[in-house]
Amino acid sequence: MSKVQRNYTEEQILAHAAKCGGKRNLREILITDDDGVQVAYLVKKPNRNVVLAVTAANEKNDTTGATKILMGCILEGDMELMDNDGSVFLELTENVSKLLGQTKGEIKKL
Repeated sequence: MSKVQRNYTEEQILAHAAKCGGKRNLREILITDDDGVQVAYLVKKPNRNVVLAVTAANEKNDTTGATKILMGCILEGDMELMDNDGSVFLELTENVSKLLGQTKGEIKKL
């Protein structure tokens, strides 16, 4: 396995954590390109406003708008690679959208 390429520092992680409710709301997504290079992207979990905006965009069949909203969750990483490699862009958007469904709930009768 190749070394992971990170374009951000621990200080940047802490700065983003302070803006989005702590490190518990940050994730790292690793993308392996077709050359086998792993690139790390720092993302924040979508908050309520992002979820509502994505839902509204999807109800209007505005996939471009929904994608743009989700891309706002990407905080750090090789943005040039993301902009120039469609497969990296697609993998990132799919992984960010998966963050919407990671929390599980349970209903119990009282």
